[in-house]
Amino acid sequence: MNMQASQWRAIALAEEVTGGKPLGVVFNGEPIVLFRNQDGVVRALENRCPHRRVPLSLGKVRPDGLLQCGYHGWSFDGETGKCGLIPNLRADEKVPATYGVFPYRAAERHNMVYISVGGDVAALPEANIPSGTRDFSGRVMIGLSPDDYIEALMDGPDLLLDCAGMRISRTMAADPHERDGMLVMERAAYWFGQSSFDGFVREYGLLFRLAVQPGTGEIWASFLRPDGVMLAGAHMAISSARRGVSAVLWRSFVSPASGPRAALLGLAARLGRAPIAPRQAIDMAAVADLLAGPSEYWERGTQDEGLYGDVVMKERARI
Repeated sequence: MNMQASQWRAIALAEEVTGGKPLGVVFNGEPIVLFRNQDGVVRALENRCPHRRVPLSLGKVRPDGLLQCGYHGWSFDGETGKCGLIPNLRADEKVPATYGVFPYRAAERHNMVYISVGGDVAALPEANIPSGTRDFSGRVMIGLSPDDYIEALMDGPDLLLDCAGMRISRTMAADPHERDGMLVMERAAYWFGQSSFDGFVREYGLLFRLAVQPGTGEIWASFLRPDGVMLAGAHMAISSARRGVSAVLWRSFVSPASGPRAALLGLAARLGRAPIAPRQAIDMAAVADLLAGPSEYWERGTQDEGLYGDVVMKERARI
């Protein structure tokens, strides 16, 4: 998945980023630190102090909102990345203007934290999450690349998703198609307790829809009734960490739909069962045996440029 400078990528759940302990994450091999300043605004910086290259995530957030390195106390502004304080400087000494770390733009949208190296906040994706729903969230680490995970999800979603009371059939309801800039795949689905069969799509009681944003790989999954009413949905963001491992951020919800089956979904949610969640234990042999299907409609991006290394070099070349 190619990332342009103007794109936003989800790298954390909003609740993972607090005003106390900074959060260190890895995105496409790049270390990033997330924290909230004194006003609760999310900030994102390169997770390496320029002094001794110690991860800034091992430090703390000062009362003035600066992120302080835990080694020698160098402190950095979350918006600009500039070093604002070095404890051992004399009162008449100023912090050199060149001291700093790379800053990312950071924003929150539908309870996820996004970063960009120059994107417009208006370009952040919208999520179709009905109001008044009970939602669940989490982070799962998977031993697949983001591209491979998304392709397997398109070709065999039942192998990767754990769904409460609902099952996904291998029967396609329609050819993959583009809708509002998303690649949409639809399969027949059925309630737990009904037998799985290879009949006509109209003989199934549910529709499972998977929508993939080609540029970022963000995914929206949903179960719908034949009348089009959404019963449950999920929003997932997949990013590469290190050593062939991907981070899957997810948030799922139960729609306030009426009906006996919908009521059972609501009951399961009240008992703590997420309606749709990524499986933590995956049958990798079954994933390897998956035949290419809807994923053939998805064009892989070129290799990622990098988040700040190449950008810094380009900026220096321009000076």
